[in-house]
Amino acid sequence: MNRDKVHFYTDEANEWRWSRLDAGNNEIVGAATEGYVNQGECVENAVSQFGNTVDYTLRGEPFDPFNDGTAVVP
Repeated sequence: MNRDKVHFYTDEANEWRWSRLDAGNNEIVGAATEGYVNQGECVENAVSQFGNTVDYTLRGEPFDPFNDGTAVVP
């Protein structure tokens, strides 16, 4: 079963952002409303919303925020 993806990237201002891509057509269906100076804060924002219901990528590569110590999981 395909799952939506949350992709982390830096924007033109060099701030971290995330966007949620639909599993069926890879179109953006959600995005961060603000940029983050710190990558960890951006990751925590997305994880707090989506938990483990999506797959995560960091600049196009698979990324597991739960096992790399980036996300603080409640």
